[in-house]
Order: sequence, then C-alpha cells, then structure tokens
Amino acid sequence: KIFFSSIDSLSLVIERKYKSIKNPILKTLYFIELQKCRMTERKLFSVLKKSHFVSSIDSRFAINQLGLTEAVTIPNGINSKHYYYKEKQSKSFDVIFTGNFNYAPNIESANFIIDELSPYALQYFPKLHFILAGANPTEKMRNCTQTNIKVTGKVESLTPYLQNSAIFVSPIFNGAGIKNKVLEAMACGLYCVCSPLSLDGIDYPIHYSLINGNNPEQWLKKIDDNIKKDNISKKDLEKFHQQYNWEKITKRYSASYHSQASNNDS
Repeated sequence: KIFFSSIDSLSLVIERKYKSIKNPILKTLYFIELQKCRMTERKLFSVLKKSHFVSSIDSRFAINQLGLTEAVTIPNGINSKHYYYKEKQSKSFDVIFTGNFNYAPNIESANFIIDELSPYALQYFPKLHFILAGANPTEKMRNCTQTNIKVTGKVESLTPYLQNSAIFVSPIFNGAGIKNKVLEAMACGLYCVCSPLSLDGIDYPIHYSLINGNNPEQWLKKIDDNIKKDNISKKDLEKFHQQYNWEKITKRYSASYHSQASNNDS
C-alpha cells in the first residue's frame, strides 16, 4: 500500500532548463541528463498505479510523457498563523525575493536581480531597493556591492521581512512544481510581480501581475506602478488562506491515502 509523492517531475525541470540553454556544450549535457531522468522516472512509474504531484502541470507531464497511469494533484499549503497580512503605515523594504539559494532556479533569479534589475533601477528608479532573504547565499550574492541591494543570509523567520515589504518579485524562469515562496508572499498580502512559471500549481493566485521574458524595463515598470498600492482585497486574502491552509491540504492527503489503501484492499 504505497502513497508515493513525486512532488514534482525532475524530467520536467531538466527539460525546461534544456530548452532555455543556448550554449551548445551545456545543451548537450542537459540533453543527456534529460534522457537519464526520463528513463528513471518511467521505470519508477511503471510499477506505480498512482503518484502525487503538487502541480497539475507536473501531473499531466508525468501521464503524457512518462507513462504514469494516474496522478493525484494536491498543492502545498501555508501556515496561516505564521504567514498573514499585517498592515503597516510604511514599508521597510521595497522589493523582496526569498528562497534557499543553493537551489539553481533561485540562484538564477538572484542573478537576474543583481545583474539586470538592480543596475536598471539605479539609473531609472533610484528610490527602489531590493532585499534577497534566505539561506545559503552564493558568493556572488555575498560580495554584491550594489547600493540598492541587501542580502540577509539565513534568517530566523521570513515573515517579518515579507510583512515589511511592498512588492514580492519572482523572476523564476526554470524549475517545476509549486513555488512556496509565492504562496507565502500572497498569504502576507504582498503584490507579486511574477514570471508565468512562478504561478505553476497555484490555481487561485491573488494580487499579482505576470511578466513574460526578462526585459528589466518591463519588470521595473510594473514594480514601480504597484509599489504604493496596499489595497489587497480582504475577501480575496481570506479565500486564499482558506484554499491553501495546511489543515485543509492535509485532509486532502489523508483522503487520497485512504482511497489508495482501500483500492489496494479490494
């Protein structure tokens, strides 16, 4: 009686990275890695009746591309007692991005903020300041000297940093699954400026804008347009917490597990 949780599809992660890379040598290496991932996941799914994913995109990919018979999609959730909206007269930070920076897509996002958004902001939006909050900052992040960027390193809790920021920016261009950082930011009432990939698995997002591509002017214009708007709908926020509250999510896990166990008994 196995309730197997894939979380997300590694093959989808590698395929997206493979498609985005232009360097021919790296592209070849990622192609080889993609074939290895596909072979491994197909072998696994051939002996499973069902697997769990946190995003319907990953579920469909596993069924259509990797031979999985059935998938159950249950998103991650948030602790509503920990991540919640707190109204402030003024914000200590303008733009925040959070994450564990030993994860490649988060490193790419941090580099985009350092290399693209920060220099453009210094020239055209000099009042904007960025904060990169989370564990395992890279050497590049630790050595960053831009005056409009603060790097925290590991913090005891991300909640006060989110609650005291005006905008959450999520330039995620690779990866798969659901982005917990976006769930947490939305739960805290931040306006989120996101890449489309940032919303994978979040079927009921609130208070956000999407930016296609990596043009810094488009990102910063959208940030600047919404930096002073603290007008989140309390009704939307309440529905969001109801939808992604961990207590509700765990009930879905339990129901799916017992359904699988019951089917095995029969």
